[in-house]
Amino acid sequence: MRAAEAPRPGRATAWLRTDSQLVGGEKVSRDAAFIALVDTANGVAVRRSPTEWMFPNLDLTIHLFRQPAGEWVGLDTTVTFGPAGQGLTSTELHDESGPVGRAEQTLTVRSLS
Repeated sequence: MRAAEAPRPGRATAWLRTDSQLVGGEKVSRDAAFIALVDTANGVAVRRSPTEWMFPNLDLTIHLFRQPAGEWVGLDTTVTFGPAGQGLTSTELHDESGPVGRAEQTLTVRSLS
């Protein structure tokens, strides 16, 4: 992972890639490798300390307007929390050629104390 700029609470831009296989011994498609990294968006732009708060995503919706290319996944992410325990992670997705789509993750936000 490489941060494009210093992250701020609830806001980050980062580039990721991995050599890890989704299934041991199996070749993974470029699409599957790209999509596998999109779920990390909620973790790159934390709004509150994960040692004091939990904010797991309940779902992940991805909309692509073209096929991703290359090994790098760009995440331009904003995380918002509502007043009653809900939140949303919104991400503009990029590949090495530019924007490729969006991802949205619904969050449940709870204090650990």
